[in-house]
Amino acid sequence: MSPREPIIVVGAPRSGTGMLTKILVELGIFMGDQMMSPNMESRFMKYVSRSALDNLGCTWRNPSMLPSVPRLYKFYDYIAEHIRLAFRDNAPAAFFGRDENKQLWGWKDPRVSLILPCYHRVFPKAIPIHIYRKREDVALSNLMVDWSYEKYNPDFYANNGGPRTSYLHYSDLRDFFVSRIEESLPHFERSYTVSYEDILADPTHEVTELAEFLNRPAQLIPQAAAVVSYGHIGRYNQHDLSFMEGEEEKE
Repeated sequence: MSPREPIIVVGAPRSGTGMLTKILVELGIFMGDQMMSPNMESRFMKYVSRSALDNLGCTWRNPSMLPSVPRLYKFYDYIAEHIRLAFRDNAPAAFFGRDENKQLWGWKDPRVSLILPCYHRVFPKAIPIHIYRKREDVALSNLMVDWSYEKYNPDFYANNGGPRTSYLHYSDLRDFFVSRIEESLPHFERSYTVSYEDILADPTHEVTELAEFLNRPAQLIPQAAAVVSYGHIGRYNQHDLSFMEGEEEKE
């Protein structure tokens, strides 16, 4: 792989993209400097993708104005140019921390999932790695982040329709992310898809498969598999969802 072939981790927020990024780092892939721990997001790449969505009138939580995947491929040259300009000169070295001597590099930012066609236009040889997770757990995990916001902002739910509305919104949002990614992946020469639940169920097997796909040394597999957490399987079945009582849960 040449330095112009980044590995891009994509997936809905709270789908295990951070865990996958840690695995890639242990496999010897440079995933950025100045990381936003524990999310494993490069501040530089977060800025690039967030500003691109801003130009489209969207956020990752509210992508209703987002153009379709075919339209992003056919039009919106200025979004691709915005991304291309961010990588010119010394910006990646200064903010992303990319070392030109490292052949394998990439980044993780779930926002990229929504505008993957624009990144494909800039990096036609990029390799997306898609991780997906059960929609119930994705929704609950995002809701738990909201609960942390509520501690500091008592009006958070009053302004966002309550926990049940947020839960159903995050369920639909997860499906929207997955559908956008699945529609975009066939345009890439190479891509890889893995289940969050499969990684947690058998880390060594799944990390081995991923390492072989990326042609990584076998001796790195044990340390990469060791970063996997076993505590988040079936989180949906382990928490009080009384806020959904009296309402029919969306299938």
